[in-house]
Amino acid sequence: MSSDKPKESTEDEEMGGRGPLETSNTDPDLSELSHSCHSECARRTSEISVRMSQLRESQHKRRDSSQHQRRDSSQHQRRSSSMGFAAAAANDLETFEQEMPEPGEVITISSLQDYNGGNVYQKLDSFIAQHDCVMVNRSWCLFSIDALDFMTRMGVDVYSIEVDNHPHGEAIVKYLKQKLEHSTSPWIFIKGDFVGGYEDVNTLYSKGTLQKDYLSKLTQADRCELMAAKSTTKPLFWFPVTVNAHAVRSTGIATSLLAATAAIMALVVPPVGQIIAYYLVLDFILRIVGGARWAPVGIIAAVPVKVWEPKPRSGRPKQFASMCGFMFSFLGSVFYLIPFPYHDYIGSIFIAILAICCGMEGFLDFCLGCVFFRIGLQLGLIPK
Repeated sequence: MSSDKPKESTEDEEMGGRGPLETSNTDPDLSELSHSCHSECARRTSEISVRMSQLRESQHKRRDSSQHQRRDSSQHQRRSSSMGFAAAAANDLETFEQEMPEPGEVITISSLQDYNGGNVYQKLDSFIAQHDCVMVNRSWCLFSIDALDFMTRMGVDVYSIEVDNHPHGEAIVKYLKQKLEHSTSPWIFIKGDFVGGYEDVNTLYSKGTLQKDYLSKLTQADRCELMAAKSTTKPLFWFPVTVNAHAVRSTGIATSLLAATAAIMALVVPPVGQIIAYYLVLDFILRIVGGARWAPVGIIAAVPVKVWEPKPRSGRPKQFASMCGFMFSFLGSVFYLIPFPYHDYIGSIFIAILAICCGMEGFLDFCLGCVFFRIGLQLGLIPK
């Protein structure tokens, strides 16, 4: 009796905590069946996982193949249609916009540490030599913005250094001014050669030198033809893209004198001053639409400065300044017309402000409207 009890205890311990399928002593057939089921389930699960992976890979391959086919078809259509661009250029600019090749990219370089050289000047020269198209510019400069847009629309990738945001920006500007004798941004380099600023690039393009000698390996011929067609358009009405700074200053002086006369005469001989103010409103409308070439004051003021070599300036800030001039002349004229006490004085104040601002442009070469335009550009209020 005493010898059987330990044996029963041992069997209980062996059976403790096991389920009916896990026992090996009481039912060996059931145990083998359990292990066989587990092995079969594991094998089937593995096969299903492998099969699902193969299906996913097959789906990805089909999707990629479909995308490549669509992309190749689209590129073939663009190549086929580009042959007719030159003939249709004057008739369908909207079609050009849709069929235009993918534009180039602007790669802004914030540091020159990765380029060879013992100082910032040597690193800059190494940077210029390593890239096909390099532009040293200021982020707020409209000539720089136009130059970047011009080059990228031709499909050229531009490596840019914004000197106003670069830690060595002032040193770079000083170095380029002394080396190249070119004092204004942007400084444009193609294949290591300095080609000038925005106006110089435009001149090279109009002569065909830019496409033939500089960009022959960077762009396709159809892109140049497309740019030639698109260059006939002008931003916002018929205002010129560039203006002559000498003519602008001369027009500013003439406008300042007219506005000062209107402000004074409106208080002394009201009809005379009011007529001059009304005329200024009309003159500014003509300037906004087509520049000074359409405005009588601008046409007359441009005559004395024809003896000087033109000095190009960006046209868009001058158009914005003309809008400001229109606003002040219009408000002054409105107050001249509204009959209430001291309305003539209030109108003359607006006209006097116009005279001061135009005088600053003409006598000091300081365009207050252009300053506000640049601020709006930097704040993102005016689209680049």
